[in-house]
Amino acid sequence: MEALFAPLIDNPFFIKNENFQYVAVNDAMLHLCGVSRRNQLVGKTAWEVFPPEAASRYEIDERQVLSGHPITDRLEMVIAAGLAPVWLLLSQIPVRNHKGRIVGIAGTSRRIDLGRFDNASYARLAKAIQHIRDTFDRPLNLKRLSSVSELSASQLERDFRRLLRASPRRYQQKVRIEHALILLQRNQSIAAIAHSCGFSDHSAFTRRFKELTGISPKRYRDRIVVR
Repeated sequence: MEALFAPLIDNPFFIKNENFQYVAVNDAMLHLCGVSRRNQLVGKTAWEVFPPEAASRYEIDERQVLSGHPITDRLEMVIAAGLAPVWLLLSQIPVRNHKGRIVGIAGTSRRIDLGRFDNASYARLAKAIQHIRDTFDRPLNLKRLSSVSELSASQLERDFRRLLRASPRRYQQKVRIEHALILLQRNQSIAAIAHSCGFSDHSAFTRRFKELTGISPKRYRDRIVVR
Protein backbone atom coordinates (compact mmCIF):
# COMPACT_ATOMS: atom_id res chain seq x y z
CA MET A 1 0.00 0.00 0.00
CA GLU A 2 2.74 2.51 0.91
CA ALA A 3 4.62 1.77 -2.30
CA LEU A 4 1.47 2.46 -4.31
CA PHE A 5 0.70 5.88 -2.80
CA ALA A 6 4.19 7.28 -2.13
CA PRO A 7 4.84 9.25 -5.38
CA LEU A 8 1.48 11.04 -5.67
CA ILE A 9 2.83 14.48 -6.56
CA ASP A 10 4.98 13.75 -9.62
CA ASN A 11 3.09 10.72 -10.97
CA PRO A 12 -0.50 10.47 -12.25
CA PHE A 13 -2.97 9.45 -9.55
CA PHE A 14 -6.75 8.96 -9.63
CA ILE A 15 -9.69 7.58 -7.69
CA LYS A 16 -12.78 6.20 -9.47
CA ASN A 17 -16.17 5.10 -8.19
CA GLU A 18 -18.04 1.87 -8.97
CA ASN A 19 -19.33 3.36 -12.23
CA PHE A 20 -15.75 3.88 -13.45
CA GLN A 21 -16.07 7.67 -13.10
CA TYR A 22 -13.17 9.81 -11.90
CA VAL A 23 -13.90 11.32 -8.49
CA ALA A 24 -10.40 12.62 -7.66
CA VAL A 25 -7.27 13.28 -9.75
CA ASN A 26 -3.96 15.05 -9.18
CA ASP A 27 -2.21 17.57 -11.43
CA ALA A 28 -0.04 14.89 -13.05
CA MET A 29 -3.17 13.02 -14.11
CA LEU A 30 -4.60 16.20 -15.62
CA HIS A 31 -1.40 16.66 -17.60
CA LEU A 32 -1.43 13.05 -18.80
CA CYS A 33 -4.97 13.53 -20.15
CA GLY A 34 -4.17 16.88 -21.75
CA VAL A 35 -6.57 18.96 -19.63
CA SER A 36 -5.97 21.79 -17.17
CA ARG A 37 -8.95 21.69 -14.78
CA ARG A 38 -10.29 18.92 -12.57
CA ASN A 39 -13.86 19.43 -13.74
CA GLN A 40 -12.70 18.30 -17.18
CA LEU A 41 -12.09 14.81 -15.73
CA VAL A 42 -14.16 14.41 -12.58
CA GLY A 43 -17.45 12.67 -13.34
CA LYS A 44 -16.18 11.22 -16.62
CA THR A 45 -15.18 7.69 -17.54
CA ALA A 46 -12.24 6.54 -19.64
CA TRP A 47 -14.66 6.28 -22.59
CA GLU A 48 -14.99 10.08 -22.53
CA VAL A 49 -11.26 10.75 -22.22
CA PHE A 50 -9.33 8.13 -24.16
CA PRO A 51 -9.71 6.50 -27.61
CA PRO A 52 -12.22 3.58 -27.64
CA GLU A 53 -9.60 0.83 -27.86
CA ALA A 54 -7.77 2.22 -24.84
CA ALA A 55 -11.01 2.81 -22.91
CA SER A 56 -12.02 -0.83 -23.48
CA ARG A 57 -8.66 -1.98 -22.16
CA TYR A 58 -8.91 0.20 -19.06
CA GLU A 59 -12.42 -1.03 -18.32
CA ILE A 60 -11.20 -4.62 -18.33
CA ASP A 61 -8.54 -3.67 -15.78
CA GLU A 62 -11.02 -1.71 -13.67
CA ARG A 63 -13.47 -4.62 -13.57
CA GLN A 64 -10.63 -6.81 -12.35
CA VAL A 65 -9.80 -4.35 -9.57
CA LEU A 66 -13.46 -3.97 -8.55
CA SER A 67 -13.63 -7.75 -8.21
CA GLY A 68 -10.88 -7.50 -5.57
CA HIS A 69 -7.77 -8.23 -7.65
CA PRO A 70 -5.15 -5.41 -7.61
CA ILE A 71 -2.93 -4.61 -10.60
CA THR A 72 0.74 -3.93 -9.89
CA ASP A 73 3.35 -2.44 -12.23
CA ARG A 74 1.73 -3.27 -15.54
CA LEU A 75 3.53 -1.84 -18.59
CA GLU A 76 0.95 0.03 -20.67
CA MET A 77 0.96 2.53 -23.51
CA VAL A 78 -1.37 5.45 -22.81
CA ILE A 79 -2.70 7.76 -25.52
CA ALA A 80 -4.90 10.72 -24.64
CA ALA A 81 -6.57 12.90 -27.26
CA GLY A 82 -4.06 15.11 -29.04
CA LEU A 83 -1.06 13.79 -27.11
CA ALA A 84 1.85 11.55 -28.05
CA PRO A 85 1.84 7.99 -26.64
CA VAL A 86 3.62 7.45 -23.32
CA TRP A 87 4.57 4.20 -21.60
CA LEU A 88 3.67 3.79 -17.95
CA LEU A 89 3.90 1.19 -15.24
CA LEU A 90 0.37 1.16 -13.82
CA SER A 91 -0.84 0.04 -10.40
CA GLN A 92 -4.43 -0.05 -9.13
CA ILE A 93 -6.06 -1.25 -5.92
CA PRO A 94 -9.69 -1.54 -4.76
CA VAL A 95 -11.05 1.15 -2.45
CA ARG A 96 -13.23 -0.17 0.39
CA ASN A 97 -15.72 1.55 2.65
CA HIS A 98 -15.85 1.19 6.45
CA LYS A 99 -17.75 -2.09 6.06
CA GLY A 100 -15.09 -3.57 3.79
CA ARG A 101 -17.19 -3.39 0.63
CA ILE A 102 -15.34 -2.37 -2.55
CA VAL A 103 -16.68 1.02 -3.65
CA GLY A 104 -14.04 2.23 -6.09
CA ILE A 105 -10.56 2.12 -7.53
CA ALA A 106 -7.35 4.00 -6.70
CA GLY A 107 -4.54 4.04 -9.22
CA THR A 108 -1.16 5.57 -9.91
CA SER A 109 1.49 5.14 -12.57
CA ARG A 110 5.17 5.72 -13.23
CA ARG A 111 6.41 6.95 -16.59
CA ILE A 112 8.89 4.76 -18.49
CA ASP A 113 11.29 6.54 -20.83
CA LEU A 114 11.74 4.05 -23.67
CA GLY A 115 14.12 6.36 -25.54
CA ARG A 116 16.91 6.09 -22.99
CA PHE A 117 19.69 3.58 -23.62
CA ASP A 118 19.46 2.08 -20.13
CA ASN A 119 15.81 1.26 -20.79
CA ALA A 120 16.62 -0.87 -23.83
CA SER A 121 14.98 -3.89 -22.27
CA TYR A 122 11.70 -1.97 -22.07
CA ALA A 123 12.05 -1.00 -25.72
CA ARG A 124 12.60 -4.60 -26.76
CA LEU A 125 9.63 -5.72 -24.75
CA ALA A 126 7.58 -2.93 -26.31
CA LYS A 127 8.37 -4.38 -29.75
CA ALA A 128 7.05 -7.75 -28.63
CA ILE A 129 3.92 -6.15 -27.19
CA GLN A 130 3.27 -4.24 -30.39
CA HIS A 131 3.79 -7.37 -32.50
CA ILE A 132 1.19 -9.21 -30.45
CA ARG A 133 -1.22 -6.29 -30.84
CA ASP A 134 -0.63 -6.24 -34.61
CA THR A 135 -1.12 -9.99 -35.07
CA PHE A 136 -3.54 -10.84 -32.25
CA ASP A 137 -5.93 -12.69 -34.58
CA ARG A 138 -3.26 -15.23 -35.59
CA PRO A 139 -1.79 -18.14 -33.60
CA LEU A 140 0.99 -16.93 -31.30
CA ASN A 141 4.41 -17.59 -32.84
CA LEU A 142 6.93 -17.47 -30.00
CA LYS A 143 9.88 -17.92 -32.36
CA ARG A 144 8.80 -14.89 -34.39
CA LEU A 145 8.12 -12.93 -31.21
CA SER A 146 11.63 -13.66 -29.95
CA SER A 147 13.08 -12.51 -33.26
CA VAL A 148 11.10 -9.26 -33.26
CA SER A 149 12.11 -8.40 -29.70
CA GLU A 150 15.70 -9.70 -29.99
CA LEU A 151 15.13 -11.66 -26.79
CA SER A 152 15.45 -15.36 -26.17
CA ALA A 153 12.19 -17.22 -25.59
CA SER A 154 13.02 -17.71 -21.91
CA GLN A 155 13.99 -14.04 -21.38
CA LEU A 156 10.87 -12.89 -23.20
CA GLU A 157 8.70 -15.06 -20.96
CA ARG A 158 10.43 -13.73 -17.83
CA ASP A 159 10.10 -10.09 -18.91
CA PHE A 160 6.41 -10.50 -19.75
CA ARG A 161 5.65 -12.09 -16.40
CA ARG A 162 7.75 -9.55 -14.46
CA LEU A 163 6.35 -6.43 -16.13
CA LEU A 164 2.90 -7.47 -17.37
CA ARG A 165 2.04 -10.18 -14.83
CA ALA A 166 1.13 -12.46 -17.74
CA SER A 167 2.75 -14.79 -20.23
CA PRO A 168 2.89 -13.72 -23.91
CA ARG A 169 0.02 -16.12 -24.65
CA ARG A 170 -2.10 -14.74 -21.81
CA TYR A 171 -1.38 -11.19 -22.95
CA GLN A 172 -2.51 -12.07 -26.48
CA GLN A 173 -5.80 -13.33 -25.06
CA LYS A 174 -6.30 -10.00 -23.32
CA VAL A 175 -5.61 -8.08 -26.54
CA ARG A 176 -8.13 -10.24 -28.37
CA ILE A 177 -10.80 -9.42 -25.79
CA GLU A 178 -9.96 -5.71 -26.04
CA HIS A 179 -10.59 -5.87 -29.78
CA ALA A 180 -13.79 -7.80 -29.23
CA LEU A 181 -15.05 -4.98 -26.99
CA ILE A 182 -14.77 -2.62 -29.95
CA LEU A 183 -16.46 -5.01 -32.39
CA LEU A 184 -19.34 -5.60 -29.99
CA GLN A 185 -20.34 -1.98 -30.59
CA ARG A 186 -20.99 -2.83 -34.25
CA ASN A 187 -23.64 -4.85 -36.02
CA GLN A 188 -21.78 -8.17 -36.17
CA SER A 189 -22.77 -11.54 -34.82
CA ILE A 190 -20.91 -12.74 -31.74
CA ALA A 191 -19.74 -15.80 -33.70
CA ALA A 192 -18.22 -13.55 -36.39
CA ILE A 193 -16.52 -11.44 -33.74
CA ALA A 194 -15.06 -14.57 -32.13
CA HIS A 195 -13.61 -15.65 -35.48
CA SER A 196 -12.15 -12.22 -36.31
CA CYS A 197 -10.47 -12.10 -32.91
CA GLY A 198 -8.70 -15.41 -33.45
CA PHE A 199 -10.88 -17.73 -31.37
CA SER A 200 -11.57 -21.21 -32.70
CA ASP A 201 -15.24 -21.18 -31.75
CA HIS A 202 -18.01 -19.17 -30.14
CA SER A 203 -17.91 -21.02 -26.81
CA ALA A 204 -14.14 -20.56 -26.36
CA PHE A 205 -14.56 -16.84 -27.00
CA THR A 206 -17.45 -16.54 -24.53
CA ARG A 207 -15.53 -18.35 -21.79
CA ARG A 208 -12.45 -16.15 -22.18
CA PHE A 209 -14.51 -12.97 -22.47
CA LYS A 210 -16.40 -13.70 -19.25
CA GLU A 211 -13.19 -14.67 -17.47
CA LEU A 212 -11.60 -11.29 -18.22
CA THR A 213 -14.61 -8.97 -18.00
CA GLY A 214 -16.94 -10.72 -15.59
CA ILE A 215 -19.88 -10.66 -18.05
CA SER A 216 -20.83 -12.44 -21.27
CA PRO A 217 -20.37 -10.83 -24.71
CA LYS A 218 -24.15 -10.49 -25.05
CA ARG A 219 -24.49 -8.69 -21.73
CA TYR A 220 -21.62 -6.39 -22.63
CA ARG A 221 -23.27 -5.55 -25.97
CA ASP A 222 -26.53 -4.83 -24.17
CA ARG A 223 -24.64 -2.49 -21.84
CA ILE A 224 -23.09 -0.61 -24.77
CA VAL A 225 -26.49 -0.20 -26.43
CA VAL A 226 -27.89 1.20 -23.19
CA ARG A 227 -24.90 3.53 -22.92
